Amino acid sequence: MKKILSIMGIIIVFVLGIYTNVFATDRLVDIPVPPDNHGMADFTEEEAAELEKQYEENANNTQVQENTNSENTTTQVNNNDTNETSNEYVGKSANNYLKSLSVEGYELEPEFIRENDAYTIYVKDRNSVTSLNITAEPDDEKATIEGTGKVEITPEQKSVIIQVTAENGNVKAYTINIEDEENKEESSINTDVIIGIGLVVIIILFGIFMAVSKKKSGKKDK
Repeated sequence: MKKILSIMGIIIVFVLGIYTNVFATDRLVDIPVPPDNHGMADFTEEEAAELEKQYEENANNTQVQENTNSENTTTQVNNNDTNETSNEYVGKSANNYLKSLSVEGYELEPEFIRENDAYTIYVKDRNSVTSLNITAEPDDEKATIEGTGKVEITPEQKSVIIQVTAENGNVKAYTINIEDEENKEESSINTDVIIGIGLVVIIILFGIFMAVSKKKSGKKDK
């Protein structure tokens, strides 16, 4: 009988041990822990969920703060770059005019004045012109010029552009158009015709005026 009771006691202890271990395992919950910590803690599922939520919120807040700091730093750098770029031109000359402009072997029409930015040169055959030697001088010695010297010309090209950049970055472009001489002659002929017609009209009107005046004077004398 004692042996039977002993065996039953051992069985009961064994069963209780298994039961305890099963329920104890259900209470062990893996939760996120800070990077510098290791291992698991014994929490209920509700406690673990609450701690995990707090951990994630703290992590998100940290990331948002880092992003905000990074954006502020980037904005500050960009603002500094903009201010430096703006300050670079403060007090600098805005003079982007040319003091002189010429093309070797040709005359500019109209005659050069710095305010005028469009000119024409007339050549015998535009298709035969392969280059032009252009000379220019800035009105302000601190300005820079592009498009001068020996400039290559293609048969399809009808103009050359000389670009002047002032000390403060302002840009002005002077254009030299390339035309055949025959176009100039046609233009001159048309101008002469218009002037001639205008003179004829003036003479006719003057003659009519004189005739009417004499006629009125004759009526008064009678």
